[in-house]
Amino acid sequence: MIFECVGRPLLAHLIAIAPPGAQLVLAGTGMQPESFTVVSAALKRLRMTFPLAYTADDFPFVQRMIAAGRIAVDGLVTATVTLDEAPAMFELLGQPNDHCKVLITP
Repeated sequence: MIFECVGRPLLAHLIAIAPPGAQLVLAGTGMQPESFTVVSAALKRLRMTFPLAYTADDFPFVQRMIAAGRIAVDGLVTATVTLDEAPAMFELLGQPNDHCKVLITP
């Protein structure tokens, strides 16, 4: 199983590196066109899914799991910024970077 979570045009590359029978989960919700040859995926019998978003019911469940320590989130938050710092952070996030989640504090 291969997860694409960045939303950049990577589909052709993922098809090329995927082993036969793999599933590609394309969760990055990319907004740019992708270019690939269908036969390259078909010959490997790849499966692709395109999940999108979540429901309101997911939030209380995830909050309970975090509170119970069942989901570790320490490594997810890579920066915390103030409201004044937010514009500069959004500018940075528009470029390739190492951030996962950035919290904005009032």
